[in-house]
Amino acid sequence: MQVKAAVLPGVRQPFSVEEVELDPPRSGKVLVKLVATGVCRSDVHVYTGDNARRPFPIILGHEGAGVVQEGKVVARGEGPVFVNPFAQRESSATPVDLRTARIIGGGTNLKARRVRVVLSSPSYAMAVNVQDKINDRFGGGAKIAVAESPSYISLKIPSEYQDRELYFLALVRHLYLSREPGFENRRALDLAAEMPDLRAPHDSIGLALEGLGKSIRPAVRSLYTHALPHVTFYAARTGLRMSDDLAVAVLGEHALDPNSPYQEEAIRTLGEAASRFRTTHPLWQVLNSNLDINARVSAYEGLVGHQDTFVSSKNIGNNFIMDHIPAHDGGDLIYCKVAAEPRIAIIGTPRCKTPLFYRHAQGLVTLIADAQAQEITAIRQTASGRVSPPTTTSLQVTDLISLLGAKAGTDKFGRVSGLGLNYSQIIDVVAGLCENGTIDAGFKIERPGTIEATGPKRSTGRPGSEL
Repeated sequence: MQVKAAVLPGVRQPFSVEEVELDPPRSGKVLVKLVATGVCRSDVHVYTGDNARRPFPIILGHEGAGVVQEGKVVARGEGPVFVNPFAQRESSATPVDLRTARIIGGGTNLKARRVRVVLSSPSYAMAVNVQDKINDRFGGGAKIAVAESPSYISLKIPSEYQDRELYFLALVRHLYLSREPGFENRRALDLAAEMPDLRAPHDSIGLALEGLGKSIRPAVRSLYTHALPHVTFYAARTGLRMSDDLAVAVLGEHALDPNSPYQEEAIRTLGEAASRFRTTHPLWQVLNSNLDINARVSAYEGLVGHQDTFVSSKNIGNNFIMDHIPAHDGGDLIYCKVAAEPRIAIIGTPRCKTPLFYRHAQGLVTLIADAQAQEITAIRQTASGRVSPPTTTSLQVTDLISLLGAKAGTDKFGRVSGLGLNYSQIIDVVAGLCENGTIDAGFKIERPGTIEATGPKRSTGRPGSEL
């Protein structure tokens, strides 16, 4: 297609607006109609000849803004935008780019992605065998796998594995195709015998055992009382995934043992279990314990996933969810999520100490309480400099957060009913109150997810620059 572009023919030469040929977008690309483009310093270096690596003629301007004209939208990010609330603190040790933020809630796939098993040696008989084995193990009468050709078997993710797609695919890769009578029990005993070996691939052994089906649970149970902790953990995790309630007690021991290298993984396994009734008790034990913050947070997330009735949830101003869990041991804890959904967990019954004087670094809110006061006076200042009338709330952290996050406005008596702070701002205020000792509670923000923790290293250069 023909498009107009400002072409630089050589060093320090005048730009020439010309018609140029543009290839149509390839797979994974989109066509954008540019409305404006910035001039980056790296473009200036090309113009002046300081960057001699670029051939001429050349079209500069990689900082474009425009409208997508052609391309497939396969996912959309929606939800509140979370900006690091600690970015402008002098004590912040982490470099922060205020032009970047996280969309809490992530993205929604608009188009299903194709999942296929690919045979290295094409064989229609083998493809049908794989298809039948997958359907026997996961289908429940439905067609999960379809042999499309001698090389490909298409897959549908079963509903019970939604949000656990990688786990399902790992199970598929560990299925045995043999239909020989008695094979499952014989292979289960062989795998159980391999588990004590410290060099053995324990994850793979567990997946292979699980793939054999519930009929081999006795072989897995025989390992629950083994002397080696890695054996009891991997066996119990496999057993619980096969709905064996006897595995709950074994995982509970790991979850409550601060010296177990499998503690956090055991808590996470209990939280992900389909058998929610029995796994709730050990999760509550962890939450009410003196274990470290990470263990207690993992237990909280498991209880929320189980929709436990003792977790009291409240929607604050259609802005975020506040969970209150009245744990009576282990100390008060405040935990803030920054992925999946905006959510603050108040574990215990933390209160603000008095006397109190707090002013947000950007002047968003001022909190005041005398030494003997039973209430906090709060004043909100907007970005335009307007100041709200003073309003009060109790010393309970749950009540303070409710006031901060409720929609700005007044009730029928003319009293301020909410201060309208956004989620990032509330996290900043609560963190500041914990930091200065006003709130005596542990404070934790959700750790990065797997993609953020293990993904490609972020560029330290100017975003969008290729130079």
